[in-house]
Amino acid sequence: MNGKGTLLMRDGSKYEGFFLKGVRHGYGRAYMPQGDVYEGEWIDGKIHGKGRYYRVNRDILEGTWKDENYNGFGLDLDNLGTISFANLTVYEGEIGFGIPNGKGKMLYRDLSQYEGEFVSGLPHGYGTKTWEGERKCFKGHFKMGKMEGAGHFKWENGDNYQGSYHGNKKHGFGIMKWAKLNVVFEGEWVKGLQEGE
Repeated sequence: MNGKGTLLMRDGSKYEGFFLKGVRHGYGRAYMPQGDVYEGEWIDGKIHGKGRYYRVNRDILEGTWKDENYNGFGLDLDNLGTISFANLTVYEGEIGFGIPNGKGKMLYRDLSQYEGEFVSGLPHGYGTKTWEGERKCFKGHFKMGKMEGAGHFKWENGDNYQGSYHGNKKHGFGIMKWAKLNVVFEGEWVKGLQEGE
């Protein structure tokens, strides 16, 4: 079959689009049995080229696929692309296994954003997180979504902290400067609290 048509599969999936020599080729839309939908380019029966993948949970993956075979469990993007999550969070960057993996930028629903390295969908490695409403910024290391290790936190009022973090809290040696008070603390922190004077 050549040209436009519809293919119904035994697993309940359906393809509507173009065929070449009896295989999916060109632009088409595939409806997966679990409710996901892929819309985009196909070559020789495989998802290949630009497209969008709509997950049943309302996440949307947009990017470029290469020789992707649908395996019945969902289609994952391994490349550069965009994910629009159902909770209104948007990610642009490197994607592996259908989630942020590598370098990218995440804009969260609360208008905060993170730009840097991701592992398994979370900030992990070096990056910068900014909070729009409170006008503060952290540059440093993250571990599974939390500030971890060396970093520099700045507030809009001029306050800043440079030092060590553990689990999103100041922990270890650090220097805190309160701009309006003209006060500086240099020393150890434990779980976000100063040790000593």
